[in-house]
Amino acid sequence: MTKGHTPSIVLYRPEQITDMQRFCVGSAPQSIRSILAVDRTFNLASLFVTVTVFKHRAVLRRCTNDFPVFLGPMLLHGDGNYTTYRQFLSHVHDALANDVSSTELRVEGSVLTGSDEEQAMVKALKYAFPHSQHMYCMIHCTDNLRHYMTKIGVALNHREKILAMIFGVNGATLAGDEAQLENKLAETMQYVRMSNLDEELQQYMQHKVFPKITNNLHIMWTEKWLGQNAWNNNNSESINHVLKMAVDWKPKRITDLVSHLHDVVHAQYADLQRALHGQGEFQLTSQFQSHAVTNTKWSSMSEKRQADIFNAFMKHNGIRSKSNTVQSSDGLLTVQGNSRIARKPGQSKRSKACRSQPKMHD
Repeated sequence: MTKGHTPSIVLYRPEQITDMQRFCVGSAPQSIRSILAVDRTFNLASLFVTVTVFKHRAVLRRCTNDFPVFLGPMLLHGDGNYTTYRQFLSHVHDALANDVSSTELRVEGSVLTGSDEEQAMVKALKYAFPHSQHMYCMIHCTDNLRHYMTKIGVALNHREKILAMIFGVNGATLAGDEAQLENKLAETMQYVRMSNLDEELQQYMQHKVFPKITNNLHIMWTEKWLGQNAWNNNNSESINHVLKMAVDWKPKRITDLVSHLHDVVHAQYADLQRALHGQGEFQLTSQFQSHAVTNTKWSSMSEKRQADIFNAFMKHNGIRSKSNTVQSSDGLLTVQGNSRIARKPGQSKRSKACRSQPKMHD
């Protein structure tokens, strides 16, 4: 705490760090990888709340068949300074590194972060995860470009045309390769020049917009698990909506807000546990189906047994073990496998193709 500086509060539970280690680092299979997204939200209390979020790819929502968005560590803070974000995100990095069984480099070089264009936050993310890649929200890029063109007096028809050329269905943000991208950006700049639009706009696009689009596409072309759609920070926005509903859209006292945030996280993990026995709004994906138990069997278990099953699920990183082991259906017992057939004492090995003959007695 610095004199004259509003104190910051970092909030998280161990389960959140464990899940981020399962889904947000490069050792995770591509089928369950998730971006670690960060966003600042307003109007929850007298302090800001910056949240980290990720997609929980061990379960699906029953109603939509989508991966649910889960909360990671959260920061309560009084300003949006680089130093404040840096301290928070460095803490998140260290928590992840301590939870990873291998080297720290395994965390640093593999976490894919995402945010809007808030400069202090982007700078802090690059400090905390210096060897990781960063994605920019294309919705925020769109809104910021629209706002800038409105501010400098670009006519509505030109604004909409430029936004469509960059962010539309056939826009630059969906280019499939380098050549396509260069062509689409060149076409956009040609339109701006032919329309005699302000030189400031050309500078803004070339220095503020195009580099972020190029950055995102280079990552998407390499990380195929991201899909082909332009990335946006909607996951953080949806969590912000959940948090505002939790406080009934009214700013709360800090102590009350902390309680509400705890309740939201607790509810997420309670629903996650219910998915193990086929209840609640989540269902297990095929990669984690080995942890499923019937609801009847679950109801007959002790709380310790239930906790053991949930902990075994939380430790599963989605990677099938290549070792010669066999695991029980509840994930609690693992034994060494053996492909040899049990034989009687003194029994000799015989050829599979040779049928045994009965002994004949005189």
